[in-house]
Amino acid sequence: MEDIKDTVETTLYEYAKLQKGVKPPSVWFPHTLMGISTSDIAIVPDDFGPFAGQMLVGDQGHSKIMRVFQEKVKGEYQGVCFGFKEGFASGVLRMKWATDGKLYVGMTNRGWASTGKSPFGLQRLEWTGKTPLR
Repeated sequence: MEDIKDTVETTLYEYAKLQKGVKPPSVWFPHTLMGISTSDIAIVPDDFGPFAGQMLVGDQGHSKIMRVFQEKVKGEYQGVCFGFKEGFASGVLRMKWATDGKLYVGMTNRGWASTGKSPFGLQRLEWTGKTPLR
């Protein structure tokens, strides 16, 4: 849209109140607490524990995955992000669910810094059957 500025002097949340067609984000990822460079999004399938329908969001810089829970309240989505899994060998770039319910995570540091020190990698996450946070 030509009438939407590329840069604004306020937050996107405040700008959405002023500009028709702009929606504020439903979830904020606090910078450095939940990552520094978000990457891929994967919707959790029904057979991956109690998180079915939620989102997993990768982070290249912190070599980790966050979990996002959203709900609709009074017609608007709102949500929260949680740490899900960290300590990957390299920066998380892509995530793909296999037919057996496992999550494959493709990684790279792409020449940039990441907390995982390998230049690249491929790792697999598998549901253990144990519910976390109990």
